[in-house]
Amino acid sequence: MSTFVYMRQMAATSESLKSQVETQAAPTATRKSSNRTPDTNKIAELAAVNTAIGDIVLPWSELFRALERAHQENVKLLGIEPNAQERRLRITAVSFSVENMLAYIKHLNEQDMLRLVNLTSTESVEVNGQTATQFELNINW
Repeated sequence: MSTFVYMRQMAATSESLKSQVETQAAPTATRKSSNRTPDTNKIAELAAVNTAIGDIVLPWSELFRALERAHQENVKLLGIEPNAQERRLRITAVSFSVENMLAYIKHLNEQDMLRLVNLTSTESVEVNGQTATQFELNINW
């Protein structure tokens, strides 16, 4: 009886090895094309996951603290758009005087967390019947 079991195991091992040899002997181009799609999909999926992780692990609290320390009473933030890949913030704000806008930019430049503050655009707007300056900043951290 043990000889019979041994023979069946050997036959199964032989079939398994034969299958492996046939797989190895298959044309390389066929294997590459069949493997390319899953690899490409996995790479795209990993890239998306890494991007999401990068967004999650942004130094949000440090960035918000730096913005709060630079706060100016007469400057109102309209929008904050982070770009994690470029380590950049885009801020849209409005001020009723150019002096307040410049003071805000100066305070932002004084924050250790923020590396480079650039005024990218200004526009004269009317807010509640008063003339104001809407402006955009690009800030590297």
